[in-house]
Amino acid sequence: MNWFLKILLLLAALAGFVLGVAYFAKSIVQPPMQTEFDNLHLICLHDDVMSLEQHPTSSRADSVFDYTLHAARFWSGEQLISIGESDTIIEELVNKYTPLFLRSAREYFEGASWSEKKNVALNERAHLLKGLRHQTTRKYTLDGDLRIQVDSVKIIIGTYNDAKKLAENTGFVSLDDSRSKIETAKDYAKCVYFKNCTSLIRALIDELPQKLESNHFKHLQERVNRLASCYDRSTFNDVAQEIKEYSDYANEVYGTSHTSHDLDILKNQADLYFELNSPS
Repeated sequence: MNWFLKILLLLAALAGFVLGVAYFAKSIVQPPMQTEFDNLHLICLHDDVMSLEQHPTSSRADSVFDYTLHAARFWSGEQLISIGESDTIIEELVNKYTPLFLRSAREYFEGASWSEKKNVALNERAHLLKGLRHQTTRKYTLDGDLRIQVDSVKIIIGTYNDAKKLAENTGFVSLDDSRSKIETAKDYAKCVYFKNCTSLIRALIDELPQKLESNHFKHLQERVNRLASCYDRSTFNDVAQEIKEYSDYANEVYGTSHTSHDLDILKNQADLYFELNSPS
């Protein structure tokens, strides 16, 4: 009986030893499993995106956007974050930043004067936002209503550039050409986005007709002066017709004209050259 009890005790001790060794091997000797940590690069990028809410002003928001976009692309290229993670961060960034960009653009469009530098900056920023794509799917990052609104910024600036170009096109070609320019200028001036842009409205409505009229009259003066060495009767007739056309329609087209006294001087000068150069 004592012999049997001793065997049982020995077996129990052996079993305990084996279990202890197995536990030791599993928990102590076996190399620990790799511990997963949060990606600090992603955390930083996400914090940058969220910081846009604290920096709504245009210049600060632009800086945060540029830095975060560059960092997401760079860290993706360095494999510090995945391409998919980069796409997700950039989409979050665009969706946070674009409303701030649009608000800044609206405030600028409501101003009394626009600058070439600001127009270029807004146009380039809108072009950048519209051109961003997911690296994984090649789908445009910006879509829906925000994309439409960003596109409208480009359209408004393009229209402004066309209107400004027209306002500066004051060279005289013909009375019909002047009439067309002035009517087109009136259409541009009706654009709701230009209602507060006093410099453009003044250039379109006031300065353009005045400059066209002035250049029209200068054109007539040059035509009359060239008659001093002209011996062609038909040319004299053409100049006389141009003077009459100005006299009849200038005030209607331009809203202003030179005085009848000025026109009489031109007519008398043309008549004098005709008499001097006519065959005796």
